[in-house]
Amino acid sequence: MSGKAQKAGLKELQKVLQSVLNDKSIEVESVYDGKSLMKRMLCSRKVLLVLDDVDDTEQLEALAGKPSVESSLQQGISNLLSHEEAICLFSRYAFGRESPNQGYDELSRMVVRYANGLPLTIKVLGSHLCGRSEHEWVDAIKRLKTIPLKETLDKLELSYIGLDNDQKEIFLDIACILKGATKQNAIRILESCGFHAEIGLSVLEQKSLITISEVDNYGEVVEMLFMNDHLEELGRNIVRRLHPHEPRRHTRLWIDEEIIDILVINDSGTEETLCIKLKRIDLNPAIIMKGLGKMKELRLLYVEDVYVTEELDKGSQCLPDALQYLYWRPYPFCFLPKTFHAKKLVNLEMAWSNITELWQGEERKVLNKLKFLDLHGSKLRTFDLMLTPDLQELNLEECDHLFELHMPVKCLNLKFLNLSYSKVSNINLWMTPHLELLDLRGCSDFVELQMPVECPNLKILDLSCSKVANLNLGMTPHLEKLDLGGCVDFVELHMPVECLDLKILTLHVTKVGNLNLGMTPNLEMLDLDACNEFELHMPVECPKLIYLKIRGSKVSNLNLELTPNLETLDLSKCYCLLKIHAPVGCLKKLAYFSLDTHSNFKSFQVHEWYNSAELYSIATSYIKAECIHICPLHPNNKLPNFGFDCETDEPGYSWMGNIEKLIYSGLCPCKNLEYWSATICGLQHLRGLSLDGSIPEDLWQLESLEKLSLNMVEIRHLPDSICMLKHLKSLEISNCLLIEQLPEEICRLECLEELYLCSCTSLRDIPNSICKMKWLKYLRVVGCDKVEKLPEKLGCLKYLEKLELGRCKSLQGIPNSICEMKCLKRLDLSSCDQVENLPEEIGCLECLKELNIFSEGISRLRLPQSIFQLKGLRITGSREQLQSYGFTSFTESYPGSLNFYAVEL
Repeated sequence: MSGKAQKAGLKELQKVLQSVLNDKSIEVESVYDGKSLMKRMLCSRKVLLVLDDVDDTEQLEALAGKPSVESSLQQGISNLLSHEEAICLFSRYAFGRESPNQGYDELSRMVVRYANGLPLTIKVLGSHLCGRSEHEWVDAIKRLKTIPLKETLDKLELSYIGLDNDQKEIFLDIACILKGATKQNAIRILESCGFHAEIGLSVLEQKSLITISEVDNYGEVVEMLFMNDHLEELGRNIVRRLHPHEPRRHTRLWIDEEIIDILVINDSGTEETLCIKLKRIDLNPAIIMKGLGKMKELRLLYVEDVYVTEELDKGSQCLPDALQYLYWRPYPFCFLPKTFHAKKLVNLEMAWSNITELWQGEERKVLNKLKFLDLHGSKLRTFDLMLTPDLQELNLEECDHLFELHMPVKCLNLKFLNLSYSKVSNINLWMTPHLELLDLRGCSDFVELQMPVECPNLKILDLSCSKVANLNLGMTPHLEKLDLGGCVDFVELHMPVECLDLKILTLHVTKVGNLNLGMTPNLEMLDLDACNEFELHMPVECPKLIYLKIRGSKVSNLNLELTPNLETLDLSKCYCLLKIHAPVGCLKKLAYFSLDTHSNFKSFQVHEWYNSAELYSIATSYIKAECIHICPLHPNNKLPNFGFDCETDEPGYSWMGNIEKLIYSGLCPCKNLEYWSATICGLQHLRGLSLDGSIPEDLWQLESLEKLSLNMVEIRHLPDSICMLKHLKSLEISNCLLIEQLPEEICRLECLEELYLCSCTSLRDIPNSICKMKWLKYLRVVGCDKVEKLPEKLGCLKYLEKLELGRCKSLQGIPNSICEMKCLKRLDLSSCDQVENLPEEIGCLECLKELNIFSEGISRLRLPQSIFQLKGLRITGSREQLQSYGFTSFTESYPGSLNFYAVEL
């Protein structure tokens, strides 16, 4: 298409109508006329129109018109295939079928891995290998690793040819140097070198020569530049092909061996070299600098992790004056070279370097074009902004030797200033009208910030953990984040009447006594943790506030009606809290809630989270509470001992209204604890529930319950309603000292897999009906002193894997039927001192791997002979026990424990 359009124009292209309609009489007078004709004559026809070699949007508009067609065509190169799709496409071209021929599976996978999902490469390679022998395939694959297939590169290069000169240079820079960089860094680097990076990257992405994707970078979502391996190969081949055997004449150098050969061995650098990327080699930096001397046109130098292997030669320092972007981490010298004038330098990055001053001695060269300077983590002691009059961003984070920043009368272009964790003690911002970010966190010596009456562009101000005592924000209309957390000497904050853009305000551990938020309609996060002198005033609604933490404050009255979208609310240790106004519906989005020493509860906590590992995850809510024992309104009333810990998939809005009622201090807990227990039983999606003290009567309503734990419940018999929980998989009854028996109907829990009975000291027997629980895998009866026997038909539990009976001191024996438990892996009889015999046929339990017979006293247990058939069985007991059975070699079962030993058969 592009060739025809260049020769005859778009009007000729539109004569495709003559072919489509088989009508030679159709005349196209103009491009506009052609568009109208195509629209009118083809609108009711089904037409498959294949457009090849389209490199201009005008061609698309003239032929296809609709943007949807254009956008789909622009993705031609980057529509990458999955491995299965790639194998299928390759097989069609290589074998004429949907899958590889017999014996060619692995070779086909190797080719497809090389193609990296690119359809064009897959087609070319399939056609190239079609009909060739296995030996030729192996040879071709080896060749591909060093010499790319020319036909593939020629076809890919058509997209490159259609770029303008700037865009070609950007493409080559990405292929050789910048692939894998963040979009933000790439733009900065390219713009430092004089390119129009934003539009250039947009064109490359539009033509599918690069992709820009969002990735998670240590919790922060950033846009990254990616390029298909074959397009990278294309770019690098274009750089190399004019002088394939003379790397010194390549415009870009990225191969360490070639760079070392040019800089060190042959000292053969030329003016043709524009960019160098050198990483992780053992080479004296002075030698690198000396070799750069002949590269007069070098505009980009990237040096990272070049380790000093010998004493530095400080007399041979040299950097090309043409440099526009210089990245050297860590830079080993204390100063920039004397011979370096840096008149074109726009971006200088030397993090974690030895640099103490930019220039040595009295030398003070002004870097007029420098816009970005990053020396974070360096040994810099002082810095003078007069040397960088056009600077926009200065990063001196973690320069822990830095004690002085000299700011001239005017810093008109400065937007970003990071001095965090330095020793700077004060700053004057009087003439920084464009400053957007000031970061002074962790500056433990910082005491004074002089701010002008107006900071019109300031968005982020971080003074956390500094020694600032007061702050007047003046006119900061665009401030979005203010962090004073950890400023233990801070006592006074003057905020303007309106902070319309403020989203985050952090004052934790400060001594602020009074805060009037004024007009802050966009506030999202307010952290006042441990502000012990604090009283909060919220005069107007904060509709966007999602995080409120006032733990340990003196707040006495809180109106949650003003914060309808709260997701996190921490009121723990608010001992002065007298009243909470929380109308029904105002907390429907709450995902985390913590409250103690208030009204109905000693403690109350709600936590909602999503399982990020699941693509379509459902929020899980965890609710935990311990109720008070004495009603503040009726101190003579004895309240039930009641606490709960539950896990539910129920949407928060369905139960949060009940929290709103219960935390409201006007309600009497005598009445509302009963109401709350009924509310729990109404949660249809409750999956896990732990109860302390008492059991709600309506427990049977929890149809989705899978796990139930009862602790210190003061009842003699379990309610029959528990047996109606048909989806229950785990039941734990612990420290229920009064319970005497389990319901005979417990066998109705058909899905039960785990049954735990721990320290139920009054429990006398296990009902025979338990033997009908066919899916039970884990039965634990531990510390139940009065249990004397087990059901005779216990062996009916065919899928039981663990049977633990530790500390059942009255247990007389083990039923012979356990020999039918073919899945049993663990049997624990520790401290069951009354058990004298194991079933004679226990040796048939081939899956049994652990047997614990430990006893603190004299054991009367006899081991049957058949047990010695179980190879790999680990038997745990006291040293004396094991010796009495004839074992002479054993190891400590639990290292450091007293008298726990084990043998393995």
